[in-house]
Amino acid sequence: MAGLALDGPVEKMMGMKSTRDNLIETGLQLMHRNGYYATGIKEILDTAQVPKGTFYHYGTARLPEVR
Repeated sequence: MAGLALDGPVEKMMGMKSTRDNLIETGLQLMHRNGYYATGIKEILDTAQVPKGTFYHYGTARLPEVR
């Protein structure tokens, strides 16, 4: 299933990154490469292969401040 968001104990046992960690890491990599203002949510979602609703599920208030 494409775009399935998994964050449970099985994923942790298998050594998989959580969806939240994937979003943060992808966002930071893209911002480092392109700059803060040149990196958009769509680019982060496409690169992380995460559906748009998943990003909003985690909420911007829950993601670390990177400016």
